[in-house]
Amino acid sequence: MRRRLLPTLCAATVVAALLTAPARPALAATGDQPYVSYWYPGTILDWDPATDPDARFNRSRVPLRPRAQDPALKANPNARAGEGRVVSLVSFAPTSDNPSQGSLDESYYAFGHWQYVDRLVFWGGSAAEGLILAPNPTVVDAAHRNGVKVYGTVFFPPEVFGGRLQWVRDFVQKRGSSYPVADKLVQVARHYGFDGWFINQETEGGDAALATELRSLITYARARGPVEFI
Repeated sequence: MRRRLLPTLCAATVVAALLTAPARPALAATGDQPYVSYWYPGTILDWDPATDPDARFNRSRVPLRPRAQDPALKANPNARAGEGRVVSLVSFAPTSDNPSQGSLDESYYAFGHWQYVDRLVFWGGSAAEGLILAPNPTVVDAAHRNGVKVYGTVFFPPEVFGGRLQWVRDFVQKRGSSYPVADKLVQVARHYGFDGWFINQETEGGDAALATELRSLITYARARGPVEFI
């Protein structure tokens, strides 16, 4: 039996992920706290950690620990190990104002259910801010200490929320036999120390050729490893 992912996603998470906010200048320009990285498919190609003033604040260096398990605590004694998995999709803050190293606002959400999930998606992305969101290192650090993998989000919104099919086409654009955006996603995950990317394609209007290209990109990205794509 194939392993199953059981996403847990509340309405508040969806609403928060679709909130729009004005673009924010980088740390060097504001003198304010650093923020996580976010992009469109076209802008991520220009990202370079050597020139991004916030990049050094967005790196997690906590390795993924083995998952702690106690057979005595199994709710179903007949369940097979690894048969079911739980993924939590969590929106911690708006895409363009997601702090790297803790929030200036004490009401910032602190996830506290690591023992119940296997993976966490750092949920976000919006048409007005950016479609691709990398997780902050404080979340990655906490997750890795508890044996939980963390994924950034690639979100293609439906047209009613400003989605554009051209963004999907930009995402799968090829250069020879390679996919430049996929290569950059792998670079980001490796540099920042998180585990992979969650791709959520909701934009209408695609055809079979575009769907095939998107599947080919995911196959290509997975083959590069160890960054995961789901």
